[in-house]
Amino acid sequence: MGDKAYSRLLAEFVSDFDVSAIPDEVLVRTRQSVLNGIAAALSASREEAIGRLIRVCDLCGAHGDARVFGRTERLPMLEAALVNGYMAHFNDYDDTHWGTVFHTNSPVVPPLLLLAADRHLSGTEVLHSLALGLEASIRLGIGLGREHYSIGWHITGTMGTVGASLACSRLLKLDARRTNYALGFSLTQASGLRGQMFGTAAKALNAGTGAMNGLLSALLAEQGLDAAEDAIEGTGGYASAAAPEPVLESITDGLGVSWHTPNIGFKPYAAGVAMHASIDAVMDLRRQLGLSRTSAVADVDRALDRMQAVDLIMATRGFATLPRGREITAGLQAKFSMYNTASVAFVKGHVGPNDFSDDIVTDPQIKAFRDMLTLVGNDDLPHAVVRFRAQLKDGSTLTGEIDQPIGSPDKPMSDADIRGKLLDAGEGRVDEPSLQRLADLTERLEEVQDTATLVELAVPMAAR
Repeated sequence: MGDKAYSRLLAEFVSDFDVSAIPDEVLVRTRQSVLNGIAAALSASREEAIGRLIRVCDLCGAHGDARVFGRTERLPMLEAALVNGYMAHFNDYDDTHWGTVFHTNSPVVPPLLLLAADRHLSGTEVLHSLALGLEASIRLGIGLGREHYSIGWHITGTMGTVGASLACSRLLKLDARRTNYALGFSLTQASGLRGQMFGTAAKALNAGTGAMNGLLSALLAEQGLDAAEDAIEGTGGYASAAAPEPVLESITDGLGVSWHTPNIGFKPYAAGVAMHASIDAVMDLRRQLGLSRTSAVADVDRALDRMQAVDLIMATRGFATLPRGREITAGLQAKFSMYNTASVAFVKGHVGPNDFSDDIVTDPQIKAFRDMLTLVGNDDLPHAVVRFRAQLKDGSTLTGEIDQPIGSPDKPMSDADIRGKLLDAGEGRVDEPSLQRLADLTERLEEVQDTATLVELAVPMAAR
């Protein structure tokens, strides 16, 4: 794959970079990632699947002291990383790096926080380690090319393993050689398929195992175990195995000067990111029909009765790869169905973690909107733009256009938005004063002397 030692250079960046040179915009996005990652995990903490995963850990004899966000159980650190990473991705409520479709927060934030809490390390160390681990793994994802994703790899699982290993390596103050070993350990484990996993409980496992295996990789390297030092570019290395057309020079071009981390966007909706612009379009249609977030069922019925047909119009490029199935058999599948996610948005007026119960499969209002909805490709539209056109029974037409979805880097969620997301996600699991304190500390992460203090605020009061 060429003569350049990309593995070594990436490891040196993580281990040796002068943190005083990390730009403020990168630190802002990194602080937000900590809070957003915890919020995403809390949103799923009551899901039945989480209890089942913890029971599997118990069956394997896993007993320890590491925290599980939003729950009273304690587990060994590796198993806690698995469960927290799984939770953070379960609702598809985490984040997206817009250049790679890498959901960075769910596999990288939980293991880093657990390790920092275990070693009683500071918020400053967490901040810098996360910034460097995210940047390095995003760059490797870019270097593998979009084909890495399109041929079937779930980049959240693959690069999440790398991001967790490198962030934890920096936190452990590993030198460049041991950081490179951690990179090698992570790449030999970096996996996760897209395939038919989307819409099932298996998708989140990619983030969970990424979190666990990334942490394991750093701990193995800390103990002096070695791995290949050219795991990216070497013969039979990861790039040749997992990327048909890698562009490895992207890994090091502008390394430490230009940063990709600010292109992380946080999700306002608990659904696949490809659906978000369409959700925004449907929300605009609701407003034009006089509906609000709290509109009654009868009001939605009247709005549905006014319409004859609704078109969602988007760029033809990539249209064939968008999730477009109409028929679903479980609520979780709707998160990856353009028809069903748009229908949930129109009927409910919000698209949160609690809006995808199995009841939506047979909901008559959701079916009514879905049946009148058509997805239309347009050769002239930019990739991110979605338009809608609603034909009313009185002969009039309602139209609108979304140029970028809410939560994208061009329309980012604010600190207040992410705080609100945390409060909603933790409601009923963690008391509000603790959640507010957690948000306060995360926004001033450099002032946190012991990360264990922060992690304690993310569990129920009864578990402290």
